[in-house]
Amino acid sequence: KRALLQRPLKVPILSRSLMRCGPVKAPHHGRYAPEDRRLLDRALEQAFRGDDRAGVVAVTTQTAEQSLDICADWLVTDICPGDVLLQRIGRLHRHSRKRPVGYEMAAATVLAPTVEQLSECVDAGSGEIRGRVPLGLGRVYRDILGVVATRDWLAASKPLRVPQDNRALVEATTHRETLRKLASKIGDPWPAHWCYVEGAGLGEGMSARTVLLDWSESILQNQYGQDRKVLTRLGLADRRIELSEPLSGPFGSPVNTLRLPGWMAGDLPDDACPHNLEAANGSISFDLGEKRYRYDRLGLSQIEG
Repeated sequence: KRALLQRPLKVPILSRSLMRCGPVKAPHHGRYAPEDRRLLDRALEQAFRGDDRAGVVAVTTQTAEQSLDICADWLVTDICPGDVLLQRIGRLHRHSRKRPVGYEMAAATVLAPTVEQLSECVDAGSGEIRGRVPLGLGRVYRDILGVVATRDWLAASKPLRVPQDNRALVEATTHRETLRKLASKIGDPWPAHWCYVEGAGLGEGMSARTVLLDWSESILQNQYGQDRKVLTRLGLADRRIELSEPLSGPFGSPVNTLRLPGWMAGDLPDDACPHNLEAANGSISFDLGEKRYRYDRLGLSQIEG
């Protein structure tokens, strides 16, 4: 399999071409009720199945890059670390089938800010991410230097060959010493950012060691971190929102629970319960603490104002 990294193209996206879950047009991301997420997963796989499939555009986040059997002809993706990019490219040409003219070879278009634009998002003193970073970088992927390395590798290379080039791409974009040398080469603010990422990683490692279980002792003797909430994977800071009664969701199925990402919850009290519920035309609105939220075909969002 080969993936041709092309320049950005201007392609009109017609409304009738957008992916649908039943009759409803929708993107695919993580802020959906579990019941609806299962419907969306099936709809996404079905949309790219079969030789007689019609042209369809699916707008997704990282939720579509793993565990789903998507067999697309063309990938348009924001820049991301090299190892993640390979995972996304794995959604291309997964099965042998007839392809549209011009896409007989797996094709990917990578959209990326310039290094100068990314530099403006890094504090030269602390190395931390500041302000509104393009493409959400810094929230999902803390190490933006790895993104710069991926950009450089793609710009300097011939078409990416999978799996032949996998190791070269991953090592060039994730190896700590390689990234340190890149930071030193391109200068401020990247050496500070490299130190910030390294320091954050070391701090997390030290914190993790303080709550390790001692397997030579009984479980009753392991008292480390019992007064602390230990987060071992992404999503554990999310809130589970239980609705007082099942309500009709945007895709016609009853919705019982919603998942509120930790970053959206902010300083909401732990015992906050939804109230002032309103449901109409597949849209559910409710208050949680002092904030109001809406759940519809676009997922869960906070209502400003």
